[in-house]
Amino acid sequence: MKLINKQLEKDIENKILLLTANKVENGILDVLEALYKAILDNKRISYGTVHTIKVLSKYIFDNLKFTNTEKLNFAKEVFKTAKNRQ
Repeated sequence: MKLINKQLEKDIENKILLLTANKVENGILDVLEALYKAILDNKRISYGTVHTIKVLSKYIFDNLKFTNTEKLNFAKEVFKTAKNRQ
């Protein structure tokens, strides 16, 4: 099931990929919500939240214009920022 359409690609680009790590948390939540809504009603139980996080994570990793080391550092910064807000 393909969840990421052209509009979601634009949203991911604008809300996540083009921002610094400390500004992406809200964008990630917005996109995850849109991905979840894109799952057909009768498939939500089997696909659900874990699947949407997996789809978004893979898309972000594949589309970040960074080296693998920079991607890891970006992910660490996003994680630290989210953890500090709890």
